[in-house]
Amino acid sequence: MDDPDRRGDDSEADGGWAEETGWDDGDESDDSEWDVGVDDVGDDDLSAETTVGPVGGRDRRAVARTIGVMLGLVVVAFILGVLAILLISVGLILAGIEVTETDSLFVSLVGIQGIGFPLTAFGYLRYTGREFQRFIPTRLPSLKEVLLVVGSAIAALVLVAVTANVLVSLLGTEPAANSGGQTVAENPEIVPYLLPFVFLLNGPGEELLFRGVIQGRFREDFDAPAAIVLASLMFAPAHILSLVGSPQAAAVTISILTVPSLVFGAVYEYTDNFTVPALVHGLYNSILFGSVYLVSVYGDGATELIVV
Repeated sequence: MDDPDRRGDDSEADGGWAEETGWDDGDESDDSEWDVGVDDVGDDDLSAETTVGPVGGRDRRAVARTIGVMLGLVVVAFILGVLAILLISVGLILAGIEVTETDSLFVSLVGIQGIGFPLTAFGYLRYTGREFQRFIPTRLPSLKEVLLVVGSAIAALVLVAVTANVLVSLLGTEPAANSGGQTVAENPEIVPYLLPFVFLLNGPGEELLFRGVIQGRFREDFDAPAAIVLASLMFAPAHILSLVGSPQAAAVTISILTVPSLVFGAVYEYTDNFTVPALVHGLYNSILFGSVYLVSVYGDGATELIVV
């Protein structure tokens, strides 16, 4: 994702790339809430600040502001998602439809991943004057990218299994269960109806916010590995609301969820195509849900889910 036209275009209008990041050639820069660039640092101050990022000159307060704004986006996304869930639920109740536990899972997917996350992502792009296609390159995947999607999803599953085994062995604490995973395990018959939602809402919705916007924003100030790690450190803890278990168990699960997030971020950087991590994410969760369905039909017992 090192396209200079996408990472460093200073020609964007309405408070675009240069103004938002603080790297314009003029002496003045926008000091708005969203401007996390170096606003008031003079030549003397620059020499005293710690250089951060691929081009240097970023002071610590500016970096902290960038991280704070991205954390704020996550909070806003969940607030909008919860509001959407409430509105949808009230609408269903007023229509005389009883909202069951399985219905709540679908409503949650629509409200959070289908409305809250995309609305926040598009709102941020709109507010900061960023063009979607330039900031978040999106195109149909090539055959090579399709193969990468399959391979990456399988690799993420293997890495998660290995990581989970190691952490459980070292800490002696089982991971916290995912409430959505529990619902699927208890009602495996919904899996065939759930998979389209996973591919159309779950994967794209979460990736749009965490990879497209958050990792993309960090990529403006840091190199690829740092941007991937920072986005993942926001992605994994965001799932705490869906976890069931003790704080120690939740910490184990959050640590495990960092692994697939790193995979999603890496394939995004490698392909520079948002469609790829969205599909990898969707396929990853679909395999987990599908395994529960297969176990319920052809075998006994249920599997633990680390659903992202």
